Order: sequence, then structure tokens, then C-alpha cells
Amino acid sequence: MAIQPNALFSDLLCDLSHHLTGVEIGNGINPVLEIHPWDNDNRAASKSLLNSIFKKYVDQVSSDADDKALEKFLQINSVCKDFRFSAKWEHEYEFFGQLRKEIYEALKSCDLLSVGFGQILDHGRLGPGASIGARGGDFYTKFFSSRLSTTRASLADAFVRYARFRPRWFEALEESAQCWGGPIVCEGNRISFVPKDNTITRTICTEPSLNMFYQLGLGHLLEDMLDRRFGLNIRTSRPDLRAIGEIQWTGVMQVDRNRALARKGSIDGSFGTIDLRSASDSMSLSLCRAIFPRHFMWWLETLRSPCSLIKREQQELHMVSTMGNGFTFPLQTFFFACVVRAAYRALDIKIEKPSKETLGNYGVYGDDIIVDAKAYDLVCHYLTLCGFTVNSHKSFNKGVFRESCGADFFRGQPIRGVYCKGLHTVHERYVLLNRLNQWTAMTGLPLVNTVRRLLASVPKLWVPLGETDDAGIKCPLSWLPIKLPVDPDCQSVKYRRWIARQTYLEVDGEGLRIKVPRGSKTRSFSYNGLVIAALGGFMESYRIPVRHDKVRYRQKEGICPNWDYVPTGLGEFHPGGRMPLTEACLVNLNN
Repeated sequence: MAIQPNALFSDLLCDLSHHLTGVEIGNGINPVLEIHPWDNDNRAASKSLLNSIFKKYVDQVSSDADDKALEKFLQINSVCKDFRFSAKWEHEYEFFGQLRKEIYEALKSCDLLSVGFGQILDHGRLGPGASIGARGGDFYTKFFSSRLSTTRASLADAFVRYARFRPRWFEALEESAQCWGGPIVCEGNRISFVPKDNTITRTICTEPSLNMFYQLGLGHLLEDMLDRRFGLNIRTSRPDLRAIGEIQWTGVMQVDRNRALARKGSIDGSFGTIDLRSASDSMSLSLCRAIFPRHFMWWLETLRSPCSLIKREQQELHMVSTMGNGFTFPLQTFFFACVVRAAYRALDIKIEKPSKETLGNYGVYGDDIIVDAKAYDLVCHYLTLCGFTVNSHKSFNKGVFRESCGADFFRGQPIRGVYCKGLHTVHERYVLLNRLNQWTAMTGLPLVNTVRRLLASVPKLWVPLGETDDAGIKCPLSWLPIKLPVDPDCQSVKYRRWIARQTYLEVDGEGLRIKVPRGSKTRSFSYNGLVIAALGGFMESYRIPVRHDKVRYRQKEGICPNWDYVPTGLGEFHPGGRMPLTEACLVNLNN
């Protein structure tokens, strides 16, 4: 049974009405409620949830959504074209010199001033997304069952020379070239659009496959340098959380350090958080040429796409890279970290490098920047000098609210809202229901009417608290309305759950062919390519997993020895959480 957004929003208002005023309640389905310092925790959390719940809801995207996104992209590109670093005051010239020094010393310390093809290719890889000329998104298809693509023939030549020292690689590439042809030399990347909300989409660029391989290789070297030089680990491995009285965000991931600093800033005002508008596209080529050493800049210009294909026309790019480029995220993290350190030196603030033992006194994760409150204004000024636009609606240095890396804190209490991206499928409603229960555990505010409506719209498939959000309804064992069987061999509870169906390419070794799912493009058989894919961990037995945009589900039986166990980061384990997830589920589901 489908749910109308207006009906669900009315239930949410009913649940939160005693924390809000009549004016705030009457602001419509997409309100923008300002969180004030004089609000209490409950009111701030209520506003946050109302602001977020349908902010990213995608139902019927407007016909001009792509045009708006493209207009925004072209405007930023035009700004990048006209950008020139113009200093008026002596301290601005000093900043520019200090910024170049920070960049130079960081690159020198990790031998990136003389990096060569071999070092980059040693760490090269391909992402899971689309590439120009590729017949699929998996590693095997991109390399060994498609034509490679590049913006420069020299990149393809260097790659082939590199492969000659690895005979299996070289033979696999020759087999692919005989079947599909040699590398395609294209002018640049290709722009496409992905949903953001009902009014506007988001631009993303699809890179040539070999460019992406090199870009991710350079990005890996930058990530190593960020960790060693700046103490910023921007990789995706999970941290070991350390419990000192209460759970502290002192793990190795920078996203968790940023959240810890934001929480601290919301309590004592010691740190401010900075967010930038369209940061990925706003790093101009002229700025990079002015601040980066010549050899390193040569790599950026060689590996980037110089233009984008937009509606069958080539548009010259004046930004150094776009969203979709493999080195965009580590490069901007590197640049912003250098800006922060240059500002600290100008203000004689001691630089405390983040580590496993300490959070440090700054945090940078992409364009999520956290700085000492005393340096906030100067850092914002320097960022503006460099052509970036500070998002004043999402940047905070005063008051008791801070946000960073997907976490919102109000006087140290997490109040991040829940985003509903769809209500049409059962699995979307499962996700929303479970996340609203988690929000109740985090804030202590029951959402009885909202959860009741969602509960009535889905099949009653009860799953443990540690399951994925789309598997079913997470429910404590003590409140299960049905008696579930126990596995006689391991004495664990047996249950059924929804799991996403993985799609595979099936390798038929006897017939020397690869079976593809219905509707997919054919793949060629390459024994050497399959061995490389298997050794690289891109194969499961004789199957190659492939990604599909539309997720399909199937039910499967599972067993659980610890039904009420809550994984770290949810409910009672969430820093500042007010109630266990088991209690939150009971409050919302048992009414």
C-alpha cells in the first residue's frame, strides 16, 4: 500500500506538535525552520527532522531540472575561466606565499614532486561507475571486454609499455584489442545528470577509462600523503571506536574525527564548521597553475579531461577537475588543508596534527572543513580569495549548532534528521521506518503516528536489530508478535529477510564464453583477463558481480544468535544517544 507524502508529513506534525509553534507547523511539506540558540534539544531535533524528511524526496522531477543543473555548471565554469588571484593587502600576499610553501613541502615530503608513470600505474584502479567506451561497470568488462578510452594517446602508450613487464596483463590487453579494437582517443569526458530533488538534478562527468585508472592512481598517492603529512585519513575503512567514559569519535577515519570536532564545537564553541558551494567544480585551472609546482601540475593537466561533451557539443573546462574525476576529492582535501594551515600560521595558532590518539585542532574531509573558532573568519576570507563560495546557511561558528560529514549537533546532542528518498516500494518504506526508529533512539522523541502509518503499509517481516534497513522491520526479540523457530544445530533464531539480488556475469570455462544477464551487452572471453580479475578479487568463484541501477530483491532465510545486538553507531552506541534502539522500537511499534 503506497503512502502519500502529505499524509505522512501530517502524522509527523502530530507527533512533534507539542515541541513546535503554530507558525512552524504551518510551513508546508518542505519547511525551512531555523534552529535558534534558545531552542531546547527536543525542539531543535524536531525542526531538523521536519527540514530533512522530504528535502531529497524524488517523485516527479520537473522538466527543466536538467537545464537548471547545466546552467549552474556552466556558470561555475565561466567563473573559473575569469578567476585571477587578486590580493589587496599585505597579509593576502603573505597567505599566497605561505600556501605555496605548504603545498610544496607536503608534496616534497612524500616524493610527489618527481612522481612518474610507474608509481601512478602501480596504484591505478577503476571505479564501479560508467566509463566512456565501456560495455559495463565491472573491472573485467572495462579492461578486457571493451575498448579502452583516453584523452591522450601517450597515456595509452605508457600503459601498454607498463603492461609489457607483466606478461599476463599484456596478453589479455592484446586479446581485448583484437576483439574490440585499440584505445579510443576522445576529447574529454561526458556530462550526465542524476536526481537530486524534484526541482534540480546534479551533474556528474563520465571519464575515459584509462584517464580514470591514472586519476585514481594519483588520488591514492595523494591519500597516502594526506595521512602521513596532515593526519587526514580520507579512505573508506571503518575506525576502531575507543570507549573512554562514553563513545568518542577518535577512530582513524577523518569523517569520524570531523564529527567529533563538530560536536565539541557545538558544546564549547571552540570549533567552527565551513561548507562550500559546488566545491568540486570551483577549483579553477588558473589557481592551480599559480600554486602547484610545475611537475605536479603537469600530471593534473595530463590526466584531467580538458573538455566535456554537453548535448553533442564540446565545452572547454576551466576547472581543474569535475565530480567524477578520480583525484578530485583528495586534491581538494589537500588544498583546503593547506589553506587552513596557512591561516593558522598567520594567526600564530599552533597546528595540532590529527592522529589515532588525538583529534587535532583542524579537520578537512573534501569540502567539510572544521577550524579553530579564532581562525574561522580568516579561513573563510582566504577561501573566497581562491574563488570558492562559503555556504553561509551551512557554515557555523557561533551559537550551539554545528554540522559536518552528515552529522548535526545541538549542544553536543546529535539531531540529524532522516531523509526520505521514496515511498513507492516496500523496501523504501522499510528503510524509512527503521531510520525513524533510530532517530527516536538518538533523540528520545517518539514518532508513534508516523511509524504506525508506515507499519500498516508493509508486510510484517520481522528482522534483528543488526540487519540492513531494507531487510524488513527491525524489532526487539521480546516484542515479536509471532514465535520464530530456532535452528536445532546452533540454537539461533531463524527468520526470513529481504536481500538485494546481486547480478552476475557467469563464466563458462568449458564453452569459453561469458553468460550475461538478460538485457546486458555481450562480453568476450579472455582467459588471462579472468585470471587477473580473480587474483584482484573481482570474481566470486566463476561469477563476476555487476552493478545495476535498479535494485531487485528476494527473500532468504537467515539465522541470528544475538537478535537484540545493535551495531556500533546506532541507538545506544551513538554518541549522545538518549535511549537504546530496543526501547525506541518498543515505543514506536508497540503503540
